[in-house]
Amino acid sequence: MGVRIAKSGIHRLRSFQPCQYPFDTGPRRTAYGICAVVSDIVPSAFQPRRNENYAHTTLRGLAALCVVAHHGYHLVPHPPGYNPVYEFIDSSYLFVDLFFILSGFIMQETYGRNLRKSYAKADWMRAVGHYWLRRVLKIMPNYYLGVLVGVIVFILINGLRSETLLSECLRESTVAYVFLFQELSGGTCISINQPLWSIVTEMICYLVFPLLLLMLRIPMFYLIISSGLYAALLLSFQNMNIIQGAPSIFRTLAGFLLGMYLAQAHTVLSDTLKARLQIPVFVAIALCVSLRLELLALVCFAMMVAVTASRQGPLTQISMAPIFYNPGRASFAIYLVHMPLLIFFKLAAHKFETDTGLAVTSYPSLFVFVSLGLALSFGLLGFRWAEWPIENIARSIRHRVERI
Repeated sequence: MGVRIAKSGIHRLRSFQPCQYPFDTGPRRTAYGICAVVSDIVPSAFQPRRNENYAHTTLRGLAALCVVAHHGYHLVPHPPGYNPVYEFIDSSYLFVDLFFILSGFIMQETYGRNLRKSYAKADWMRAVGHYWLRRVLKIMPNYYLGVLVGVIVFILINGLRSETLLSECLRESTVAYVFLFQELSGGTCISINQPLWSIVTEMICYLVFPLLLLMLRIPMFYLIISSGLYAALLLSFQNMNIIQGAPSIFRTLAGFLLGMYLAQAHTVLSDTLKARLQIPVFVAIALCVSLRLELLALVCFAMMVAVTASRQGPLTQISMAPIFYNPGRASFAIYLVHMPLLIFFKLAAHKFETDTGLAVTSYPSLFVFVSLGLALSFGLLGFRWAEWPIENIARSIRHRVERI
C-alpha cells in the first residue's frame, strides 16, 4: 500500500498532473504530487468539502486555538512586566466573537437565499423545520458530548461523593447544562465546561435565524442593530470578557448579525482588493488584540471575514495545507474538550511539582504551549473518532426525516 502511494505521488510530481481542489468560484488552485499522496493518506473526515471556503475553516481553527491559549494562560500565575505575546494571549478572549461573525456569515450564505425563497411559497414551514433539524443534529449531539467530558473530568478530580453539597451542586449544574439554561439562570454553582456558554447562545441565534430573515429584509438593518448592540455592551462592561448571563446572548447576536451583513455586502469589494488586504488585516488583528483595542479588533475580524470570502489570496493558499486546514475542521471538537482537559492538566502539573519540586506552572509560556498541544491532539482525535461519526449518523437521520 505504501509503495503504491509513493509511486503515485512520484508519478504526479514527474508528469505535473494536477490534483485539483473543488473551488466553485475564482481561479482554480492546483497542487502537484503531494496532493495525491495526502488524499490517499488523510482519512475522509479531513478531506476538503465541496465548495468549502478554506480560509474561513482555518480562521475557525485559529480562533479555537487562541481561546485555548487564553484559558491556559489564566490557569497559571502571570509573570510581571510587559510582554506583547502574553498581552496577545491575555486578550484572545476576543476570538470568540470571530466565531460568532463566521457563524452568521455561513448561515446567511448557506441557508439565507433558500429560506427567503420558501417564504413566498406554501411550504415555508417545512423549509424552516428542515433547517432547524439540520442545526440541532449538527450542534446538540456534540454539545452533550462536551457536557459528558466535563462531568467525567469533574468526577475524576473530585470523586463520587454522595450526600454532600458538592454532589448536589454537580447534579443541579448538570441539569442546567443539559437543558441549556446555565447562562440564562445567571450561572451554576459548578462550571462543568464553562466555554459551552457560547454554544448555547449560538444555538439560540440559529433558532431565531429564520425570524431574522423574515423581519429584517434590508441588509443594512443587520449592521445597524449589530453596531448598536456592540456599542451598548462596550459602554456597559469594562471589557468583553466579563460579559456573563443574559448579556452574552446579545454579544453573540451582535456578531451573528454582523456576519449576516458581511455575507451580502462583501461583494462590493473586488476579488483583487480582497486578496491584497488579507495580510494587512491579519497584522492589524494581531496588533489590536495585543493592545486590547476591542472595538478595532471587532472591525478587523469583520474585515478578515469579508476579504477571505472570495476564496482567493495568500491566506486561502496557505489554508490548503493540512497543518492549517485540519485544526479548522476540528475546531468544534477542540473548543468542546479543551477546558476540562486544561483543568486536569493543571492538577496533574501541580502533583508533578509536589513530587519532584520542579515548578512547571511558574513558566506560563511552557504551560500554554503544552496546553495547545494537548487541546489540538485531543481535538483532532475527537473530531475523527467522535464528531465525524456523530455527524454521519445525524446526516443519515436527517435524510430519512426530510423524505417524509
